[in-house]
Amino acid sequence: MQIRCMYCHTMFTLTREEMLVALHTLREENLQHYDAPCPRCRRATPVARKRLEWANPNWEQAYEEMLKEAEKAEQEQAALAAEATKTPPKEEKKTSSRKRHGSKKSTAQPAKTPSKKKPSAAKGKGASKAKKSAGRSTAKKAKK
Repeated sequence: MQIRCMYCHTMFTLTREEMLVALHTLREENLQHYDAPCPRCRRATPVARKRLEWANPNWEQAYEEMLKEAEKAEQEQAALAAEATKTPPKEEKKTSSRKRHGSKKSTAQPAKTPSKKKPSAAKGKGASKAKKSAGRSTAKKAKK
């Protein structure tokens, strides 16, 4: 069922299972509307009981079937878990099918000593520009 949030106007869907659980809760607690949480703003959007019943006419039978399916699924999961604990998986040794580069132990090489820092390029460029501009200005002064 498609519902639009009253606050942020986002469309979202109520699943069949959620509607069945909501209808069951409404009947048990004698309520008139279900508060569907908006996935975007998390506020409760009221959905009328009549609207939910209209969307699921035979909801009581569908709810009972859903419960039976859930019980079967739980039993299957319990059986699988019991089977998994009885027979632990065998561990296999992994063998490398190819030789990898650098797998041999190499002799220890001394670490390189850091070289002296070079003068920064910015200092050299700034000085050369100043010299060039100084030379030009003197040339202009000489022409005048």
